[in-house]
Amino acid sequence: MLKKATDVKFVIVGDGELREELEEYAKKLGIADKVIFTGFRRDLQRIYADLDIVALTSFNEGTPVSIIEAMVGDKPVVATNVGGVSSLVKDGVTGFLVPPARADLFAEALIKLLSDALLRKKMGEAGRRSVFPKYDSSNLVKAMDELYRSLTKTKN
Repeated sequence: MLKKATDVKFVIVGDGELREELEEYAKKLGIADKVIFTGFRRDLQRIYADLDIVALTSFNEGTPVSIIEAMVGDKPVVATNVGGVSSLVKDGVTGFLVPPARADLFAEALIKLLSDALLRKKMGEAGRRSVFPKYDSSNLVKAMDELYRSLTKTKN
């Protein structure tokens, strides 16, 4: 991918058991200068504001909050088509969905977005429209309240 898109930085947010292994792998590939490992961060809105694209390469997911946060920030998403991801990312509209374990197709989707600022903007805006008002914080609190009330009624 870096052969086709040389002016790129990858930002990996969060920590996990594979962090050291990933850092070593980036060094081994000679791309350590292109990869930023931020560790755990609380200022995610600030991080999202500095990104052009959000990528999620999971093999297993529920409904990823990170995708909702990205869409709220007008960011297009490239993600593996697993779990509840397709309920958020509409392929070709708000981003691209790629089969798991297809790094080649994932890279193609990233390159397509990196090379087309208008497409990034269009998909980012479509993503924002798709998550509001459904995932607005007041609606989420209301849904949680309704869930708790229904569980309480069932118990009594």
